[in-house]
This record gives sequence, structure tokens and C-alpha cells, in this order.
Amino acid sequence: MKLSILTILNIKCFIRAMVKTMMKHHYQPLEPATINENISVLLEFIQGGQFDAYMFPSFNISLNFGPQQFTHTKTDWQIKDVSNNVTIWESLQDTRNLTSIRCPKLLEAETFYTLNIKAYGTRSEAPAESKTLTTVFKTGTVSGIGTPGAAGFGVGVAPAHLLEHLGLSVMDGTTIQTSPNFGNYVDSNNNVYVFVPAFCYSFDKAETGNEITAKSPSAFAIRSFAEFNCNETKANEVEYILHRAFIDGGEVKEGFFITKYLVSKGNRSVRNAIAISLTSSGTDAPSKDSELNTECAGVAYDAITIAKKMTQNKGTCASGFMYSALAMLSYVHGLHATSKDNCAWYDEAGTTNYPKGCNNNALGDTDDKEILYECSDTEIAQKGNTGGANHFERTTHNGQTCGIADLNGLLEEVALGVIMCNASSNAGKFMVMKDSVSITQFTKDNVQDGQTTLYDWQSVPPCYAGATANTGYCAYWGHSSGNTFFTNQNGINRAYCGLFPAVKQTTAINEFGKNYAYAYWWSSYPAVLRCGGMWSYTTCAGVFYRSLHSYRSWTHSNSSWGFRAAAYG
Repeated sequence: MKLSILTILNIKCFIRAMVKTMMKHHYQPLEPATINENISVLLEFIQGGQFDAYMFPSFNISLNFGPQQFTHTKTDWQIKDVSNNVTIWESLQDTRNLTSIRCPKLLEAETFYTLNIKAYGTRSEAPAESKTLTTVFKTGTVSGIGTPGAAGFGVGVAPAHLLEHLGLSVMDGTTIQTSPNFGNYVDSNNNVYVFVPAFCYSFDKAETGNEITAKSPSAFAIRSFAEFNCNETKANEVEYILHRAFIDGGEVKEGFFITKYLVSKGNRSVRNAIAISLTSSGTDAPSKDSELNTECAGVAYDAITIAKKMTQNKGTCASGFMYSALAMLSYVHGLHATSKDNCAWYDEAGTTNYPKGCNNNALGDTDDKEILYECSDTEIAQKGNTGGANHFERTTHNGQTCGIADLNGLLEEVALGVIMCNASSNAGKFMVMKDSVSITQFTKDNVQDGQTTLYDWQSVPPCYAGATANTGYCAYWGHSSGNTFFTNQNGINRAYCGLFPAVKQTTAINEFGKNYAYAYWWSSYPAVLRCGGMWSYTTCAGVFYRSLHSYRSWTHSNSSWGFRAAAYG
């Protein structure tokens, strides 16, 4: 269709009128933002450095925009994984963080990332944007287990994928080695967990024996498993042994999470609370809770039920192997410490060089008269609160605020991994969890019923040699002529290392807190493993305390028993 000249003129007049109206009402069409070659983003700072960046890195930038003024109004921040170009985190059109920001997402260790940054604003009243700054940076190594005697030893930074799987988040200072919260994480209910990175240990075979080992740091060494590229063979080649605590479900694990405090009323892991007692009465915090844990029976296996609830079935209660790892970490930390700066319970004389706790039956510690716990349980006056000591750092496994509390006394802590079965024919034998089994496979129904799919029958450690039915055996840690730790690279003795003494010692040894491992084969009842001791065990309580006493099974109820939740991720 052809338009007449008059029609075309009318259309042109209409357009001119519309433009005048828009200008009158300031409806001017926006000019597109232009990339100004004279506006450059300069990266001033990557926290930790470009090739050793923190896993929660902060970035600072400045702008170079030449002689013309540029008003900076927003910034794009973006991090991508170099290997697959997937966006890991971004904050686009950010009007609050113009020149500095902290990435809130935990990045993977030893990984290359691309950082993209663009600035937006106005120049000469017109929209303008900078060229995109693109640079590559690499995160540093995971902290590992640390250096014995130094700040942060015994805990560490967890890989990001484990946190995502378990639903854990960082705390303020989680990735900073000198922070009180180093290696500490919280779940959605603010329960505090501590991450213990996988480690290997080694002994100088020329310096066996307690009298030398206790005074010579070179006799006992611990290194991060990551130092061996997470390869057991490489570790074994230089006589380092991966601890049994880092094998689960037939796989080598990067570390384990364990509640910083004993699980307390309300299924919590928080400071200064009433620890749950595995019973139905006689305490203000029974495991059989009519409001919260209605499915519980007021017995030891409630620890499994509650811990599974706390970890959303991704974990359960802690294993004896985990307690063994914590005890060995404490011991080697004390050997290497030279002052109280990074080890508050350090004793230069070596007489009381170990974590303290609630163990004197009066809310204090037998060896440290300054320790005093708060108590909120109106039915048990001797039962201190979780993390309730006035000198908190003296009661952690590493003598620092970032450590795991109350492993010496307070409550005996039930643990998975080893049981002692009933019947006199089984005297001198333990049932030990298979390497191929995961702790998450245990339930209240299978934990003690001789499940051959979960356990192997094993001979007891040499410290219990000659055991018979209806007889108790008490083996103290330490020995004047033999190594109290097993030196096997695999097999049952690797599993026993740090869990039971390798040789029998009949008298208490100061360097090991005067702790012992007790076993009693009753002819009629099985036994659950307990660690740490309770509020009244005085010098017997401690990180190396163990008890397998028949007639004390997973179906037993006891107000002096508690537990921790744990998970591998």
C-alpha cells in the first residue's frame, strides 16, 4: 500500500510532537552504557596472595579512570572454576561492595579460579562501565592437622564439598589458624562441630619406651595425610601410618567432624549446657525425652538415635577410633609444646602435661586446683556443664579455645567400633568394626548383637593376654621398656593403636595422665566401649581412659554416660 505525501507529512508531525512531549516530561530514552577504554579496574589485594589465596578470600580493587571524572555506583564480582568454567560465586550489580568484598563461599583448596570484576557508573552524566578485569588465582593448601606445639594444631579447615554435604557453615575465624574458632563449624541449629583433618603418625624405633618417648618430641611425629598426597603407600614408605579413624566404609577419608561439646539437652552441641545422660531419670537431661526424643529408651543406644537425628542421618555417635586419634593428638602436642601459649594445660615438668576436666567429684580437676565447672543439673551436683570450665582452654584436647572440650571426665562417652561379647568362650576376644563398614550402618538394633557383617572377631591386645571369664584386667598406658603404641601399618593392631596399650603396664604413668584401659569379661553380658571417664574418676579419667566392662552393654542405662555426634561427610 502506497502512502500519500500528506499522510507521510502527518506521521512526521506526530513523531515530532511525541518527542517534544517526552522531552517535556523528561522521558528521554536511556543511552546504552559504553565500555570506556580509559576506565580500568586494578586488583590491589587477594587475601593470602595470588597463588596461596585463602579459601574465603577477600579482594580489594581501585579504579584508574584518567583525567575525566567517573562516579562509581556498582560492581560485578564473579569467581569461576578454571577447569570447567562453572560459576562458583557471584555478586552482580553490587551497590554496597564497590571496591572490596569477601567471598562468602568456601573454595576448594589448591584449585585455580578465574576472578572477573567490572565497575559501573557514570561519566559526564552518561552511563559508563569499565573493561572487565579477568585474572586467575589459586587457593592454598588445606591447613591439615598443623604443627604439634603450635597454634591450631589438632584441628583444621574442612574441604568445601564436605560442608555442603553435611549442611555446615563457617564461623567467624574458621579459616584463620590463630582464631578461637579455627576449624570450628556450625549446623543450621548452631551446634558446633570441629573438623579433624586426616593425619599419619610415626615412631622413632630407636626411642621406644615411655621414659624416653615422653621427654623426646622426635620419638613421636604426626603429619597431615595431605603431605603424602593422600596416598597410604607413600606414607608407609617413610614409615608413617594413617590413623584408623580416617577409614570408613572401606574408603580413606579427608577427616572427621565431631561435636565440640558432649551432646546436651535439646540435642545440642553448645557451651555451658546440661549434657544428656543415657538414661530415663535421675538427671535434668535424660536421653529419653518426652518432648523431643520420644523414640528413645533411656539406654546407651540412644546415642546412635540422637546423633543420627542431629546429623540428618549423615553421621552417628563417635567411634573409639576417633577418641584414639584425639588422645594421640593431645599426647604429641604436649610433647612438642614449650609453653602455655599454644597449650594451656602444658606442664614443663611433664607431671600433668595433658588436658584437664571435670573429674574430682566436686566440679573441679584433681590435678589443677584452679579448674571449676558450672553445674545446671539440679539432680546431679557433680556433673559439670558442657564446656563449663572457668579455664576453658585447659579442658580442650589441644589446650586452645578452638579445641574439643571435656575429653577428661564429666561423662563416660560411649563409642562405636569395639564391643566385648558375652559367654566365657569369648574371653580374650573383641569384636572390632570391619574397615569396610561405615559408622552410619550402625543402628540400635545391630550395634551389639554379634553382627558378623559389621564386626570381625579379633584377639585382644597383648595388654590383656591370658584373659579369662569373670575377671577384670587393668592396663595402664606407658611402659618403661616397650612402646605403648602399636607400630603396625595395617590390620588389627593399627586399629588398636591409641585405643588400647600395646604392652601391659601395672602402675600409673604420669605422662599418660595415669590413665588405664579396663576390660572385664563377664560370662553373661556384652560390653559397650566408653572413653574419657566421668566426673568422679579423678586421675583415672582422661583422654586415654577406656572401659569395656561386661554387664555394661548398649542396652544399659547410666546417668554417668554421655556421647558426641560425629560424621565424615
